[in-house]
Amino acid sequence: MWNNVEHQVWNKLKLQRLENEAIYLLAVSGGLDSMVLTSVFKKIKPQAKIVLMHFHHGPGVNLEYRDECVELIKKYFGDLVILEIESSLVELKSENEFRESRIAFFEKIQKKYGVTYYLTAHHLDDVLETRLIKMVRGTGLESLGAFEEWNHKIFRPFFDMNKNVLKQYALDQNTPWIDDPTNQENDYLRNWIRHVWLPQLDQKMPGGSENIAKSLQNMINETASGLDRYVVESARYVTRTTQTVSLDKAWFHSFNTKDQLLVLIRVIKGSFMCDFSTSQIKEVLKRLDKNRNEHIFQVASINWVINARTIVLNYEK
Repeated sequence: MWNNVEHQVWNKLKLQRLENEAIYLLAVSGGLDSMVLTSVFKKIKPQAKIVLMHFHHGPGVNLEYRDECVELIKKYFGDLVILEIESSLVELKSENEFRESRIAFFEKIQKKYGVTYYLTAHHLDDVLETRLIKMVRGTGLESLGAFEEWNHKIFRPFFDMNKNVLKQYALDQNTPWIDDPTNQENDYLRNWIRHVWLPQLDQKMPGGSENIAKSLQNMINETASGLDRYVVESARYVTRTTQTVSLDKAWFHSFNTKDQLLVLIRVIKGSFMCDFSTSQIKEVLKRLDKNRNEHIFQVASINWVINARTIVLNYEK
């Protein structure tokens, strides 16, 4: 018999039509969240092939901790899963370097097994921390909303569950885990937010961190609902090929300036694997606003070709 956490994850799989997959790729560190994720999937998908992807950040990072995590995963899950392990050959120093190296490893495993997405154990507390980090660094609502439960590349079934729920599951199911010693070091911005900023906020105003999380989600939802017309009409007015996207110019200019910005961000994120900033897209809008029917320019590694009827985005890797 399944418990509440297992039922919730199963229902989310069904909602996204992922319940009948033959292979699931899970990002697993050996910590509480990912060990619970693996335990849940072995319970609800016993016949599926479960591939655990474990990445270590390489030289300069606690090798003893890495070995303990690998041994724990092997000991607890044994022959029930396939374990893919990789360590960075160079010393990684920043949170961004950690993230980019992990993603590169995950994408390599995706290609190996022919799977288009993978799962992570990010939970509600992680969501708030990530959004706060983005705000501190200066971002817009569209970027905040990009960290979501399912984006057809990453599935986060614990997205709306807090860490206490996962910890209780682990205790009830006797699922072991190892705490990463670096999670206690406040040198990293995320750890400082987790261990200093948010606890101080809740001490000053009980429930403050939970209210921030709700407010951010409400704002993101309002932004998304304002683009319902884009979602409904895009099939008629947005044409995509492998490296090119073409937008109907008259349709695009029927949006207000704020929504034009969001439409372009959504189009780029949904079409190309390239890095860009909100300020770059604002620069594009300035150029589109000029009274010129035809012009060509490059912004955010994208060639923009404008004519009387269309806005063409061409991205060359």
